[in-house]
Amino acid sequence: MTTAAEKVLLKQGSLVLKQCKKALLEHDMAALQQQARILQVAAVASRQTLVEAEARLLEQAAHQNQPRRAAEILMKIKDCLVALAGDRAMAESLPDVPAAPATPAKKPPVYSTATG
Repeated sequence: MTTAAEKVLLKQGSLVLKQCKKALLEHDMAALQQQARILQVAAVASRQTLVEAEARLLEQAAHQNQPRRAAEILMKIKDCLVALAGDRAMAESLPDVPAAPATPAKKPPVYSTATG
């Protein structure tokens, strides 16, 4: 059974995961760092040290502009939250996290055909 503090963490975690997914898709590392800090605070309040540690790693990955690593950490955080939920309905309310963020499309090289 989850405690009140854990329920708050699960709710906050769900919101943070949604925002992190959006930040990853938009390659907004500053927003990702901010969400990682929010999750850290919620994890500390509910005494969930594993989630707190993963949130610190997420903040670090965002700071170092490592979107793939950040996506892997987010998947670990989601797994922690699912395990904490222990309730299938609550676990299903957690959003999916992209396995690896899509990289921005590179523009093809522009070739000029100078005639002269």
